Amino acid sequence: MIPIHPIVRLARVTLETTAPLSIASGRNDGIFDTHLVRDANGLPLLPGTALAGVLRHHVVDRRGEGAADRLFGHHGRGAEEGHTSRVSVTHGHLHDQDNRPVDGLRTGLSPWLAPLADALPPKRDHVRLNRRGSVDGAGKFDRAFLPAGHRFSFDLILQSDSDSDSDSDDAADWEALTGALASATFRLGGATRAGYGAIDVHAIRALTADLRTAEGLAAFAAWPARLDAPLPPLAASIQPPAGAGDSLAVQLVLTPEAGFRIGQPGATPLNRDSKPADAVPYTERRIVWRDDKAGEGARQIVIPASSVKGALRHRTAFHHARLTGRFIDRNARLDDHAGGDDGLAPLFGDASDTSKGLAGCLWFDDAVLGDGTWKTTTQMHVSIDRFTGGARAGRLFKEEQVHATQPDTVKLRIALDRRRLRDAAPEMRRALRLALEDLAQGRLALGAASSRGHGFFTGRIEGALAELENPDD
Repeated sequence: MIPIHPIVRLARVTLETTAPLSIASGRNDGIFDTHLVRDANGLPLLPGTALAGVLRHHVVDRRGEGAADRLFGHHGRGAEEGHTSRVSVTHGHLHDQDNRPVDGLRTGLSPWLAPLADALPPKRDHVRLNRRGSVDGAGKFDRAFLPAGHRFSFDLILQSDSDSDSDSDDAADWEALTGALASATFRLGGATRAGYGAIDVHAIRALTADLRTAEGLAAFAAWPARLDAPLPPLAASIQPPAGAGDSLAVQLVLTPEAGFRIGQPGATPLNRDSKPADAVPYTERRIVWRDDKAGEGARQIVIPASSVKGALRHRTAFHHARLTGRFIDRNARLDDHAGGDDGLAPLFGDASDTSKGLAGCLWFDDAVLGDGTWKTTTQMHVSIDRFTGGARAGRLFKEEQVHATQPDTVKLRIALDRRRLRDAAPEMRRALRLALEDLAQGRLALGAASSRGHGFFTGRIEGALAELENPDD
């Protein structure tokens, strides 16, 4: 404890993942490109460093570097002496099927937990993109993930010198930390702008202890160090502060005009025909909680956010070039422009090796089709000889397509960081809106076989569409 900060605010936070979670350990064994961070039991883990880092970044974005230094400490700036962090964050431990955190070494895992310790978790295939948002050579990789629906618990501690509920800096700091957890842009792990890492605050129980008093010391001593131990009766449930309007929300509510398929090699066919389909839609299983008991849900059709983000970036680049008059000379070679910059880094980010990198202002979510809103059909095809244009002998294959059984089956959600959006030029914001309208009006396809009429949607755009072009309004 820090003697000059005798007031200790403690919170036990339980998060539920609403999207696949991929916090990589940095290892590569030649089989998987990414490995999940795991605890001593082999179970996926939320590292305290990851939680603290995302919290600090959120405070920097919303309240500035000075507020982040005051909370998380620093090594010293100029003549100012450094100081230690007033914020402490424990590791986040996975919950078992009975909604209890698995803290401490277990001699054996339950049948429900044992598969989560498997070294072969589910994964998604991706391709490396260049600065224009198109495929960069042979850069194919996979990303391992923990399925959505799992719960984690961790402790969040803030030391301060005031327990007042007024507008003091300490009270505002505590609100900033707990409010960050409920922000639409608070995500954990890798590829957070491509659908991974979204979370929901399931519960927060907190208390404040004044270490200058006997009662405060007793309350602090009663707070258990283990996450699977019961909290003292003084710990009360709290709600994180409502969002401060730091983000905008846009949702596309779409209905497929015909079938569509966004697949992945090795995916399991949904149709039970005698001959399994060769090309099938991508599906995932998610964890479902009923009365605080966890179970594995049915397979659901998933439209990965990365497939939506890639298509929108291509179409946005087209509109941006059209609006700004950036045209390629009629006699120019295509290779001369293959590695050029599309100018959309403020919107979609830039991870080029030749620059410092820039985070975009768009956060995409996966679209998960609800039960009973879709069905699948199969279609036979023959592979075409690219030279003769005729059928290739022995190359018959079957494709499985997804069709909607009711309107408005696809909901694509996009969160926009209002502060970063202001850095994007008006032409960029206008181009993005036009690309969204193309998707909602059947002019932009998602997934495979668009040349055969698949992957087109019609629908509407809901949310802060007007603020997209005028974020200060």
